[in-house]
Amino acid sequence: MALQINHGPRMLKVAGQLTAQNTKSLKRHLKSFLTGVDHLLLNIEKVTYMDEGSAFSLEQMYLDAVRNNKVLVIIGMENNRIASVMKDTKTSYILSHDRV
Repeated sequence: MALQINHGPRMLKVAGQLTAQNTKSLKRHLKSFLTGVDHLLLNIEKVTYMDEGSAFSLEQMYLDAVRNNKVLVIIGMENNRIASVMKDTKTSYILSHDRV
């Protein structure tokens, strides 16, 4: 399944396969949305696959938001399809509890 990015007010929902190649598209969307707001919710509950490169990219997006005094809440902790990659890359700390 190709990567799908849907948006609502202060929220991006990502579904499909997240890879190092298509993470650039997510980064552009995220950067665009964070320009006008102080906080944003990134929902990755529907991501069906994630490679190590995209886990590190998500971490970088999170850290960039923090450096720019923005709040990026990433939910998807209960997504078992990505849990092992996040754990193996030691990036799971960026995930918030799925119920905010």
